[in-house]
Amino acid sequence: MTEKDFMESLSFEKFQDRKQPYTLLIYDITDDKRRTKFAKYMECYGVRVQKSAFELRLSNSKLQQMMDGIPNFVSDVDNVRLYKIPENSKVLNWGNAEVNCITEVIII
Repeated sequence: MTEKDFMESLSFEKFQDRKQPYTLLIYDITDDKRRTKFAKYMECYGVRVQKSAFELRLSNSKLQQMMDGIPNFVSDVDNVRLYKIPENSKVLNWGNAEVNCITEVIII
């Protein structure tokens, strides 16, 4: 079996509603208090998929709003990365991971 055949045989999950950009945010914040506050902030915008990773599906305005707030939690020794995922991307999970498809987070 070639590598191409192997990759095509894997069970990938595709996001159904691609009207909003799919983004991955990962972070490494050294201070426990700031890291906890940042995680709570991010829970308002996306789904936590690992301890320091969030999947986001936000409109451009909500994404900008979220990005504007990030500097409030980050110092010079920290690292926050935001990856925009192309529309035709697929997600492959190992273990007990789940793909969470949310269309929008509403803060009340």
